[in-house]
Amino acid sequence: MIASPTTQAPAVRLDYERRLILLPAAAGHYSYEIALSDLATPEQVLAWVYFLCDKSWFSTEVMRDFIGAASRVHGFSLTI
Repeated sequence: MIASPTTQAPAVRLDYERRLILLPAAAGHYSYEIALSDLATPEQVLAWVYFLCDKSWFSTEVMRDFIGAASRVHGFSLTI
């Protein structure tokens, strides 16, 4: 997907080849990697969100994209 001027690109990226979610730990750098196998259940995703909330770079936007990507990959819904 190409982002239009009014649409922002997702804050996280999926690396299907290496089975990872890449998080932007610094501006323009995807240096924080989490294995998709560590995000197989909603409880595991929640545990990672809890851990990542202490990181200064883990913004609301990154959190939303992270939860969405993890839930889409494993086919569960984390919406209310």
